[in-house]
Amino acid sequence: MRITDESELSRESLEMAALFGMPCTLLHKPSTFDNTTLNYNWQVWNTHAFSLFTKATGSIDEASARQAEDGIVRSLVHM
Repeated sequence: MRITDESELSRESLEMAALFGMPCTLLHKPSTFDNTTLNYNWQVWNTHAFSLFTKATGSIDEASARQAEDGIVRSLVHM
């Protein structure tokens, strides 16, 4: 899971990320590419935004896709 470190809201988002139960959460400084993403712009407008990534890029890895899906469901149950 990746959270763009844009504001104090990012610190709150980092705490909320625990609800996903993912093995790794990364808080990163925004790059010029991030400025163009929907995730970044939601954060600029004071909305919590999260990005979940799986390990495969060229094909679907069912185990990591299931892990991401389970994380989304866990967070929805807690929220």
